[in-house]
Amino acid sequence: MSKLSVVIITLNEEKRIRRTLESIKWADEIVIVDAESIDKTVDICKEYGAKVHKRKWTGYGDQWNYGINNSEGPWILIVSADMVFDCAIVEEIINTINNVNSKDVYKITNNNYFMGGSISPQKSPLAQIRLFKKGTTYFSQRAVHEGIICNVNEIGIIINRPRHYSYENIAHYIDKFNKYTTLESIQITKTGRYINDISILLHMFGSPIKAFTSRYMREGLMFCGLPGFIFSTLSAFYSFVSWIKVWELKKIK
Repeated sequence: MSKLSVVIITLNEEKRIRRTLESIKWADEIVIVDAESIDKTVDICKEYGAKVHKRKWTGYGDQWNYGINNSEGPWILIVSADMVFDCAIVEEIINTINNVNSKDVYKITNNNYFMGGSISPQKSPLAQIRLFKKGTTYFSQRAVHEGIICNVNEIGIIINRPRHYSYENIAHYIDKFNKYTTLESIQITKTGRYINDISILLHMFGSPIKAFTSRYMREGLMFCGLPGFIFSTLSAFYSFVSWIKVWELKKIK
């Protein structure tokens, strides 16, 4: 039987982490990289036998990479603190890592929930690398929406999906919205590309339209009722505010 290490990064997740841990307690190892939580997150993780590494926040990518490097299993499963793995996907993952013909890297699509409804149509094109053999994959150092870089060409797909509860309510979304748009603006200014008032203005107009159409049309949120429309609209506003903050940073410089 191949061993699997689950890696989770946390910061004050006491309200949600127990449900996640309960759904992945079957794993051979649970590695928590905790960014100095001040609530009961660490205590709850230890209840499930997790190996907790307390570490000052150094960015999403770096925290994930630290957890991967400190895992013992040959297989790594990347899990957010707000995800839940049901029996079907657990069985599929176990069968996959114990199959001698399995690929080295697998993508997983989430069933996302927002304002009490699903915003993940069955034909959603979104999938992320979350299951892989150690040494094949690492995270980029983007300030937000960190990417995964892997050194294999052939990537498999896990058919079943975990449930993903990113936002408890609209207030929680707004809290994360402000944090992430700030990080997004910092990331944009770090790219080194020339940014002037005209380019910022063009992005303020164009990026929100692109964000909305991408969510609502390409990702299929038009089939997810009112929650899908609201989330698509908020995604457009996210893009708009990110570029306002870019403009603010430019003024400071």
